[in-house]
Amino acid sequence: ELDEGQLNGQVSGSFTVQLGANRRSSQVAGQVTVARPALTGAKIKGFTIPDLQFAQINGKLSLKGDRLELQEVQASGDQLNVQLSGQIVLREPREASTLNLRATVQPSAATPDALKTLIALIPRRPNAPPDAPVLITGTFASPQFR
Repeated sequence: ELDEGQLNGQVSGSFTVQLGANRRSSQVAGQVTVARPALTGAKIKGFTIPDLQFAQINGKLSLKGDRLELQEVQASGDQLNVQLSGQIVLREPREASTLNLRATVQPSAATPDALKTLIALIPRRPNAPPDAPVLITGTFASPQFR
């Protein structure tokens, strides 16, 4: 959750919705595209996040009850490319939602130094290449990187 900052972009997509007798039996599936997404002036838990811009984010998602499945989510741009997949189990309060995600972060020659420093802080296995996938577990309030 952002303490401050601005998230921009143009969202489009298509979704299929099946309503059941209750929330747990309802399903949503779809594809989403975000054109020119950017995060600027952001702080999370008092920590300043370098400005981040992408050309586009594309992905597939499905929601079955309280389980959000992310498939083939790709953020691409001059500064950085990111691939993300996995599940989020949605809980109340939102900060208690649990994460089981796999991410690959690939910087480029155009990646700003502040962002390269932040990427270097991501914990990785010993001798793992810099673009090796990272597992993200825990909760929104306390994510853990492995």
